[in-house]
Amino acid sequence: GYSFMFVDADSKSKWSQALGKSGSCIPEFYPGFYSQCSIDQCYSAAESHKTTWLATAPDRLTGDYNDRLPRGKLKLASSRRDELLSYISRCVVCDTIFKMVVVHSMSNQIPDCPTGFVTAASPNRFIPSAVQSNEWTGYSFWEVSLDNYAIGVITDQPASCLLYYSPTAVAECDVEGCKLQSTDQKSSWLMDSTKTPSEEKENRREFKDARDYVSRCRVCHRPEATKIVFKDLK
Repeated sequence: GYSFMFVDADSKSKWSQALGKSGSCIPEFYPGFYSQCSIDQCYSAAESHKTTWLATAPDRLTGDYNDRLPRGKLKLASSRRDELLSYISRCVVCDTIFKMVVVHSMSNQIPDCPTGFVTAASPNRFIPSAVQSNEWTGYSFWEVSLDNYAIGVITDQPASCLLYYSPTAVAECDVEGCKLQSTDQKSSWLMDSTKTPSEEKENRREFKDARDYVSRCRVCHRPEATKIVFKDLK
């Protein structure tokens, strides 16, 4: 499906889905997929209602990436529908009887798994990428803030270890379509505790350089998790 994060129905009605939960993976992408109901009738989503979705990230950041993002709103009911969908992160729901363990290094070095654990396979290992890896390593994501609300991720969940870093972390949508550039959007990442940006000569780094200040992470599991064979019990 598509990676859903947040609904802002009006000033009083807001709710979110944790990226680490199956409820965040909506089978079909439709920004106005909900309705509000009273005892008498239901109302479909209005233009003032917004939904927020995890956006795709570049596998390699370049200085002109932000300039290459589409300006304004990409409308769902237009010739640019396919372009819009290409900027919305995809997801899949999986099942395991083993708990996944996330390790955040608090530095720009990828950490090792704890003793007795092995690295989980990358969810994107079969997707062509400029940064090809079979292991689940990434960047320590914390939250994104948009307008007057914030959407966080619990840092002990695999969803907090995003494979790619991008400050343009979400797409803000309404019933018509989505926009990827917002002056109000800010993303928060765990930082490299060994560096002090305020002491750097250029502490307001471009986002392609700011990646060097973000904590790295690794997702692990017990080694026997890959050896289980499920037999037909009938």
